[in-house]
Amino acid sequence: MSERTEQPAEVFRAQSPHWRETLRLSNVTLFAQDSDLRYLWMENPPAGINGATIKGLADRDIMPEPDAERLEAAKREVLASGKGLTIEFQWPVGAELRWYELTLAPVRDAAGHTRGLQGAAVDVSERKQSETHLRVLLLELAHRSKNLMAVIQGISNQTAKSSANVEEFIRRFGGRLMSLSRAHDILSDQNWRGAGMRELIRMQVLLFAGPVANRVEYEGDAIYLRPNAAQHIGLALHELTANALKYGALSSRSGRVRIHWALSEAQEPAPQRFSLRWEETGGPAVRMPEAKHFGRILLEEVAPLSVQGRAKLDFAEGGITYEMSMPVSELT
Repeated sequence: MSERTEQPAEVFRAQSPHWRETLRLSNVTLFAQDSDLRYLWMENPPAGINGATIKGLADRDIMPEPDAERLEAAKREVLASGKGLTIEFQWPVGAELRWYELTLAPVRDAAGHTRGLQGAAVDVSERKQSETHLRVLLLELAHRSKNLMAVIQGISNQTAKSSANVEEFIRRFGGRLMSLSRAHDILSDQNWRGAGMRELIRMQVLLFAGPVANRVEYEGDAIYLRPNAAQHIGLALHELTANALKYGALSSRSGRVRIHWALSEAQEPAPQRFSLRWEETGGPAVRMPEAKHFGRILLEEVAPLSVQGRAKLDFAEGGITYEMSMPVSELT
Protein backbone atom coordinates (compact mmCIF):
# COMPACT_ATOMS: atom_id res chain seq x y z
CA MET A 1 0.00 0.00 0.00
CA SER A 2 2.78 2.39 0.96
CA GLU A 3 4.76 1.72 -2.25
CA ARG A 4 1.63 2.13 -4.34
CA THR A 5 0.87 5.53 -2.76
CA GLU A 6 4.43 6.73 -3.27
CA GLN A 7 4.45 5.89 -6.96
CA PRO A 8 3.25 9.30 -8.31
CA ALA A 9 6.09 11.06 -6.50
CA GLU A 10 8.62 8.51 -7.79
CA VAL A 11 7.44 9.03 -11.38
CA PHE A 12 7.62 12.79 -10.95
CA ARG A 13 11.15 12.58 -9.55
CA ALA A 14 12.37 10.32 -12.34
CA GLN A 15 10.97 12.54 -15.08
CA SER A 16 12.32 15.77 -13.63
CA PRO A 17 15.87 15.57 -12.19
CA HIS A 18 15.56 19.14 -10.85
CA TRP A 19 12.06 18.68 -9.49
CA ARG A 20 12.90 19.96 -6.00
CA GLU A 21 14.28 23.23 -7.33
CA THR A 22 11.29 23.59 -9.64
CA LEU A 23 8.79 22.92 -6.89
CA ARG A 24 10.55 25.28 -4.48
CA LEU A 25 9.86 28.15 -6.89
CA SER A 26 6.12 27.64 -6.42
CA ASN A 27 3.73 28.09 -3.52
CA VAL A 28 2.64 24.48 -3.78
CA THR A 29 3.10 21.72 -1.20
CA LEU A 30 2.64 18.14 -2.40
CA PHE A 31 1.97 15.19 -0.09
CA ALA A 32 0.47 11.71 0.26
CA GLN A 33 -1.19 9.95 3.21
CA ASP A 34 -2.28 6.39 3.87
CA SER A 35 -5.78 5.26 4.84
CA ASP A 36 -5.02 6.10 8.49
CA LEU A 37 -4.14 9.64 7.41
CA ARG A 38 -0.47 9.19 8.29
CA TYR A 39 1.87 11.12 6.03
CA LEU A 40 3.93 9.05 3.61
CA TRP A 41 5.87 11.96 2.13
CA MET A 42 5.69 15.71 1.72
CA GLU A 43 7.57 17.93 -0.72
CA ASN A 44 8.07 21.69 -0.50
CA PRO A 45 6.53 21.83 2.99
CA PRO A 46 5.47 25.12 4.63
CA ALA A 47 7.96 26.87 6.89
CA GLY A 48 8.42 25.03 10.15
CA ILE A 49 7.62 21.59 8.72
CA ASN A 50 10.43 19.12 7.99
CA GLY A 51 9.50 17.01 4.97
CA ALA A 52 12.26 14.49 5.76
CA THR A 53 10.73 13.58 9.14
CA ILE A 54 7.04 13.88 8.25
CA LYS A 55 6.54 10.17 7.50
CA GLY A 56 4.23 8.51 10.02
CA LEU A 57 2.88 11.76 11.45
CA ALA A 58 -0.74 12.89 11.33
CA ASP A 59 -2.19 16.41 10.96
CA ARG A 60 -2.74 16.69 14.72
CA ASP A 61 1.02 16.14 15.19
CA ILE A 62 2.00 19.21 13.14
CA MET A 63 -0.79 21.75 13.62
CA PRO A 64 -3.25 22.97 16.28
CA GLU A 65 -6.10 20.61 17.16
CA PRO A 66 -9.04 22.62 15.68
CA ASP A 67 -7.29 22.98 12.32
CA ALA A 68 -6.27 19.33 12.34
CA GLU A 69 -9.82 18.18 13.06
CA ARG A 70 -11.22 20.15 10.12
CA LEU A 71 -8.58 18.82 7.74
CA GLU A 72 -9.00 15.24 8.89
CA ALA A 73 -12.78 15.48 8.45
CA ALA A 74 -12.33 16.61 4.84
CA LYS A 75 -9.77 13.89 4.15
CA ARG A 76 -11.98 11.16 5.64
CA GLU A 77 -14.76 12.36 3.35
CA VAL A 78 -12.46 11.79 0.37
CA LEU A 79 -11.53 8.31 1.64
CA ALA A 80 -15.18 7.39 2.21
CA SER A 81 -16.60 8.77 -1.04
CA GLY A 82 -13.66 8.10 -3.32
CA LYS A 83 -14.16 11.56 -4.80
CA GLY A 84 -11.81 14.52 -4.87
CA LEU A 85 -12.40 17.65 -2.81
CA THR A 86 -11.07 21.22 -2.63
CA ILE A 87 -11.20 23.34 0.55
CA GLU A 88 -9.55 26.45 1.96
CA PHE A 89 -8.00 26.54 5.40
CA GLN A 90 -5.70 28.61 7.57
CA TRP A 91 -2.48 27.24 8.98
CA PRO A 92 -0.30 29.07 11.54
CA VAL A 93 3.16 29.40 10.01
CA GLY A 94 5.55 31.02 12.45
CA ALA A 95 3.93 34.18 13.81
CA GLU A 96 1.34 34.55 11.04
CA LEU A 97 -1.68 32.73 9.68
CA ARG A 98 -1.35 31.60 6.08
CA TRP A 99 -4.23 30.70 3.79
CA TYR A 100 -4.06 27.52 1.70
CA GLU A 101 -6.23 26.08 -1.03
CA LEU A 102 -6.09 22.32 -0.57
CA THR A 103 -7.02 19.89 -3.33
CA LEU A 104 -7.41 16.25 -2.28
CA ALA A 105 -7.74 13.15 -4.46
CA PRO A 106 -8.07 9.45 -3.56
CA VAL A 107 -5.29 6.96 -4.35
CA ARG A 108 -6.55 3.55 -5.50
CA ASP A 109 -4.91 0.14 -5.74
CA ALA A 110 -4.99 -2.14 -8.78
CA ALA A 111 -8.47 -3.36 -7.83
CA GLY A 112 -9.80 0.23 -7.67
CA HIS A 113 -10.10 0.35 -3.89
CA THR A 114 -9.21 3.60 -2.10
CA ARG A 115 -6.02 3.05 -0.12
CA GLY A 116 -4.99 6.59 0.75
CA LEU A 117 -4.98 10.06 -0.68
CA GLN A 118 -2.70 12.62 -2.24
CA GLY A 119 -2.97 16.36 -2.14
CA ALA A 120 -1.66 19.71 -3.24
CA ALA A 121 -1.81 22.73 -0.93
CA VAL A 122 -1.35 26.12 -2.64
CA ASP A 123 -0.45 29.15 -0.51
CA VAL A 124 -3.10 31.75 -1.44
CA SER A 125 -2.43 34.20 1.40
CA GLU A 126 -1.65 37.12 -0.92
CA ARG A 127 -4.84 36.50 -2.86
CA LYS A 128 -6.85 36.41 0.37
CA GLN A 129 -5.29 39.68 1.50
CA SER A 130 -6.18 41.24 -1.85
CA GLU A 131 -9.77 39.99 -1.54
CA THR A 132 -10.03 41.45 1.97
CA HIS A 133 -8.60 44.76 0.77
CA LEU A 134 -11.04 44.78 -2.14
CA ARG A 135 -13.99 44.14 0.17
CA VAL A 136 -12.90 47.05 2.37
CA LEU A 137 -12.60 49.28 -0.71
CA LEU A 138 -16.04 48.26 -1.96
CA LEU A 139 -17.59 49.00 1.43
CA GLU A 140 -15.83 52.36 1.50
CA LEU A 141 -17.00 53.07 -2.06
CA ALA A 142 -20.58 52.22 -1.11
CA HIS A 143 -20.33 54.53 1.92
CA ARG A 144 -18.89 57.37 -0.15
CA SER A 145 -21.49 56.87 -2.88
CA LYS A 146 -24.32 57.16 -0.36
CA ASN A 147 -22.78 60.31 1.10
CA LEU A 148 -22.26 61.78 -2.36
CA MET A 149 -25.85 61.03 -3.36
CA ALA A 150 -27.05 62.76 -0.20
CA VAL A 151 -24.91 65.82 -0.99
CA ILE A 152 -26.15 65.93 -4.59
CA GLN A 153 -29.75 65.58 -3.51
CA GLY A 154 -29.34 68.39 -1.00
CA ILE A 155 -27.70 70.66 -3.58
CA SER A 156 -30.42 69.85 -6.11
CA ASN A 157 -33.25 70.62 -3.71
CA GLN A 158 -31.74 73.86 -2.42
CA THR A 159 -30.75 75.05 -5.90
CA ALA A 160 -34.29 74.44 -7.12
CA LYS A 161 -35.74 76.49 -4.26
CA SER A 162 -33.57 79.52 -5.08
CA SER A 163 -33.82 79.34 -8.90
CA ALA A 164 -36.31 81.59 -10.73
CA ASN A 165 -36.66 79.24 -13.71
CA VAL A 166 -35.47 75.95 -15.19
CA GLU A 167 -32.62 77.56 -17.13
CA GLU A 168 -31.23 79.15 -13.97
CA PHE A 169 -31.54 75.85 -12.09
CA ILE A 170 -29.69 73.95 -14.82
CA ARG A 171 -26.88 76.51 -14.87
CA ARG A 172 -26.42 76.67 -11.11
CA PHE A 173 -26.91 72.98 -10.42
CA GLY A 174 -24.66 72.01 -13.34
CA GLY A 175 -21.87 74.21 -12.01
CA ARG A 176 -22.12 72.80 -8.51
CA LEU A 177 -22.22 69.25 -9.84
CA MET A 178 -19.10 69.96 -11.91
CA SER A 179 -17.42 71.31 -8.78
CA LEU A 180 -18.06 68.00 -7.00
CA SER A 181 -16.77 66.13 -10.03
CA ARG A 182 -13.53 68.11 -10.05
CA ALA A 183 -12.99 67.48 -6.35
CA HIS A 184 -13.52 63.77 -6.92
CA ASP A 185 -11.07 63.80 -9.85
CA ILE A 186 -8.37 65.15 -7.55
CA LEU A 187 -9.22 62.63 -4.83
CA SER A 188 -9.22 59.73 -7.29
CA ASP A 189 -5.78 60.75 -8.57
CA GLN A 190 -4.55 60.62 -4.96
CA ASN A 191 -6.25 57.26 -4.22
CA TRP A 192 -8.65 59.09 -1.88
CA ARG A 193 -5.88 59.98 0.56
CA GLY A 194 -6.79 63.66 0.26
CA ALA A 195 -6.37 66.76 -1.90
CA GLY A 196 -3.81 69.55 -1.85
CA MET A 197 -5.06 73.12 -1.50
CA ARG A 198 -3.11 74.32 -4.53
CA GLU A 199 -4.55 71.62 -6.75
CA LEU A 200 -8.03 72.33 -5.40
CA ILE A 201 -7.71 76.02 -6.28
CA ARG A 202 -6.36 75.26 -9.74
CA MET A 203 -9.32 72.98 -10.48
CA GLN A 204 -12.11 74.89 -8.70
CA VAL A 205 -11.06 78.50 -9.26
CA LEU A 206 -8.52 78.97 -12.05
CA LEU A 207 -10.06 76.47 -14.44
CA PHE A 208 -13.50 78.00 -13.89
CA ALA A 209 -12.21 81.58 -14.17
CA GLY A 210 -10.70 80.85 -17.56
CA PRO A 211 -9.35 83.99 -19.30
CA VAL A 212 -9.40 86.07 -16.09
CA ALA A 213 -7.55 83.46 -14.01
CA ASN A 214 -4.44 85.67 -14.15
CA ARG A 215 -6.21 88.08 -11.79
CA VAL A 216 -6.41 85.45 -9.07
CA GLU A 217 -3.52 85.33 -6.60
CA TYR A 218 -3.13 82.46 -4.14
CA GLU A 219 -0.58 81.47 -1.57
CA GLY A 220 -0.31 79.16 1.40
CA ASP A 221 1.45 76.24 2.96
CA ALA A 222 1.59 72.78 1.40
CA ILE A 223 -1.60 71.55 3.07
CA TYR A 224 -3.65 68.49 2.19
CA LEU A 225 -7.31 68.10 3.08
CA ARG A 226 -9.19 64.95 3.93
CA PRO A 227 -11.73 63.83 1.28
CA ASN A 228 -14.76 65.31 3.02
CA ALA A 229 -13.03 68.65 3.59
CA ALA A 230 -11.77 68.73 0.00
CA GLN A 231 -15.30 68.17 -1.27
CA HIS A 232 -16.93 70.94 0.76
CA ILE A 233 -14.13 73.50 0.50
CA GLY A 234 -14.15 72.79 -3.24
CA LEU A 235 -17.86 73.65 -3.32
CA ALA A 236 -17.20 76.86 -1.37
CA LEU A 237 -14.42 77.90 -3.76
CA HIS A 238 -16.66 77.20 -6.75
CA GLU A 239 -19.46 79.30 -5.25
CA LEU A 240 -17.13 82.21 -4.55
CA THR A 241 -15.68 82.03 -8.07
CA ALA A 242 -19.12 81.90 -9.72
CA ASN A 243 -20.22 84.96 -7.75
CA ALA A 244 -16.99 86.83 -8.52
CA LEU A 245 -17.39 86.16 -12.25
CA LYS A 246 -21.03 87.31 -12.36
CA TYR A 247 -21.21 90.09 -9.76
CA GLY A 248 -17.85 90.55 -8.07
CA ALA A 249 -14.22 91.39 -8.74
CA LEU A 250 -13.77 89.10 -11.75
CA SER A 251 -16.74 90.70 -13.54
CA SER A 252 -14.76 93.94 -14.04
CA ARG A 253 -11.49 94.66 -15.84
CA SER A 254 -9.60 95.83 -12.76
CA GLY A 255 -10.89 93.52 -10.07
CA ARG A 256 -8.67 90.98 -8.37
CA VAL A 257 -9.05 88.03 -6.02
CA ARG A 258 -6.55 86.99 -3.40
CA ILE A 259 -6.75 83.59 -1.69
CA HIS A 260 -4.62 82.79 1.33
CA TRP A 261 -4.58 79.81 3.67
CA ALA A 262 -2.44 78.86 6.65
CA LEU A 263 -2.26 76.99 9.93
CA SER A 264 -2.64 79.10 13.05
CA GLU A 265 -0.14 78.92 15.89
CA ALA A 266 -1.32 76.65 18.68
CA GLN A 267 -1.90 78.77 21.79
CA GLU A 268 -3.36 77.25 24.95
CA PRO A 269 -6.20 76.74 25.39
CA ALA A 270 -6.97 77.36 21.68
CA PRO A 271 -5.85 74.43 19.47
CA GLN A 272 -4.20 74.89 16.09
CA ARG A 273 -6.64 75.48 13.21
CA PHE A 274 -6.64 75.72 9.44
CA SER A 275 -7.89 79.03 8.04
CA LEU A 276 -8.83 80.08 4.52
CA ARG A 277 -9.39 83.68 3.37
CA TRP A 278 -10.91 84.87 0.08
CA GLU A 279 -10.61 88.62 -0.59
CA GLU A 280 -11.92 90.61 -3.58
CA THR A 281 -10.73 94.11 -4.52
CA GLY A 282 -11.15 96.52 -7.43
CA GLY A 283 -14.54 95.23 -8.53
CA PRO A 284 -17.99 96.84 -8.62
CA ALA A 285 -19.38 98.30 -5.41
CA VAL A 286 -20.85 95.51 -3.33
CA ARG A 287 -24.47 95.54 -2.24
CA MET A 288 -25.93 93.39 0.49
CA PRO A 289 -28.21 90.76 -1.09
CA GLU A 290 -31.87 91.14 -0.30
CA ALA A 291 -32.47 87.39 -0.05
CA LYS A 292 -30.35 84.64 1.39
CA HIS A 293 -30.02 82.22 -1.55
CA PHE A 294 -28.49 78.74 -1.37
CA GLY A 295 -25.04 79.95 -2.45
CA ARG A 296 -24.81 82.03 0.68
CA ILE A 297 -26.24 79.23 2.82
CA LEU A 298 -23.61 76.89 1.38
CA LEU A 299 -20.79 79.30 2.23
CA GLU A 300 -21.98 80.35 5.70
CA GLU A 301 -23.56 77.10 6.93
CA VAL A 302 -23.25 73.95 4.82
CA ALA A 303 -19.51 74.02 4.07
CA PRO A 304 -18.24 75.02 7.55
CA LEU A 305 -20.61 72.72 9.44
CA SER A 306 -19.54 69.80 7.24
CA VAL A 307 -15.93 70.21 8.44
CA GLN A 308 -16.63 71.13 12.09
CA GLY A 309 -15.67 74.68 11.25
CA ARG A 310 -17.01 78.21 11.17
CA ALA A 311 -17.21 80.84 8.45
CA LYS A 312 -17.92 84.52 7.91
CA LEU A 313 -19.01 86.20 4.67
CA ASP A 314 -18.56 89.99 4.69
CA PHE A 315 -20.26 92.20 2.06
CA ALA A 316 -17.95 95.21 2.41
CA GLU A 317 -18.50 97.89 -0.25
CA GLY A 318 -14.97 97.55 -1.62
CA GLY A 319 -15.30 93.79 -2.18
CA ILE A 320 -16.54 90.73 -0.40
CA THR A 321 -14.31 88.72 1.92
CA TYR A 322 -14.87 85.19 3.09
CA GLU A 323 -13.09 83.57 6.01
CA MET A 324 -13.40 79.97 7.02
CA SER A 325 -11.57 77.94 9.65
CA MET A 326 -11.67 74.32 10.76
CA PRO A 327 -9.77 71.96 13.08
CA VAL A 328 -6.57 70.33 11.84
CA SER A 329 -8.26 66.95 12.20
CA GLU A 330 -9.76 67.68 8.75
CA LEU A 331 -6.24 67.66 7.27
CA THR A 332 -4.26 64.61 6.21
